[in-house]
Amino acid sequence: MSRLKPNSTPLPADTGCLLSSLYVAPVLAAILSGLLMPLLSGFRNSGAASLYVAGLLFASAGIVLLFLARLPLYRDGRFLSVGPGALDRKHRRFCWLAYALILVALLLFAAIAYWR
Repeated sequence: MSRLKPNSTPLPADTGCLLSSLYVAPVLAAILSGLLMPLLSGFRNSGAASLYVAGLLFASAGIVLLFLARLPLYRDGRFLSVGPGALDRKHRRFCWLAYALILVALLLFAAIAYWR
């Protein structure tokens, strides 16, 4: 019988991360649903649910577009660069569009907080 080293496991590290996410994801979903459900019910009573959903859609689209715009930097291994200066012209435009979408989402969330 072969012995394992004291600091090694029979599973590779990436498989261990995937398996641990099966335990972490339901806990995070329960916490987030516990936080968001009272918030959404309060929005439904005040009529701000449509602004909230629009803000979520703008924010989600902006985050996805920002990821896609910065993908060439991520492929080069430059994860901590700030701003769109290192991007080419096409990706820089996508980056500014993503910033604009995220700004619109923040303004919608600020409007909800102001009128609530």
